Amino acid sequence: MSNNNWILAGLMTAAMASNLGLPIAIAQPAPEPSLAFEQVLDFFRGEVRDRRRGQISGSRPVRGGEPPCLINPGDSETLWHQEPLFLLRGDISQIEVQPPGDSAAQLWDAEPTATDSGLLTAAYDGEPLRLGSPYHLLIYENQPIFGSVLTVQIPFQIMAAGEERDRIAAELEQITAELATEEADAEAIAQAKADYFIENELPADALQALFTVAAPSEELITAREALAADICSEELQP
Repeated sequence: MSNNNWILAGLMTAAMASNLGLPIAIAQPAPEPSLAFEQVLDFFRGEVRDRRRGQISGSRPVRGGEPPCLINPGDSETLWHQEPLFLLRGDISQIEVQPPGDSAAQLWDAEPTATDSGLLTAAYDGEPLRLGSPYHLLIYENQPIFGSVLTVQIPFQIMAAGEERDRIAAELEQITAELATEEADAEAIAQAKADYFIENELPADALQALFTVAAPSEELITAREALAADICSEELQP
């Protein structure tokens, strides 16, 4: 319910109670989501939808299986983190990271770990990816008869060294320090960082901040799962 609707409902209740001679109790509206996560929701689910992520078209999942879906990073996105968090859904057997145009130079591979909600996660734990370098994320899908098959290659790039990268690092450090003095918990700091990344047009880093909270609240867990489901409800449109 919008703030205006809450105000209207409160005024109507007060008027009815006054007419009946009843004591008036002012109802408090339900707490709204934090600004940080609200901005992330607006970015991925609002009018300006980012379709660099979503269900991968043309796949042929096993019977009863879920089509593969790319959640993070988005197609052709630039990442600030040198150790990305990969988020997917569907019948995905394996992912790989390699430089473009060199299939023999496989840098890293992993079998994504499934959560109870069906979300697949894989945190890159190889040598930090090189600043300014392009990479491909290779996604392998489980298919009938053929088994594990390369379904799609998603290009992404690590932000280059320079003033912009240094500025982001300094401002993230400042955000963490300021919230630490306020005794903010890890989730609040992650939400503030996600807000910052969205403002700086780094959506993959925003999702990484939110999906790497070690002990998320039930509210954050629910919001993350809903966001993943929403992204995967539409097709990837690179």
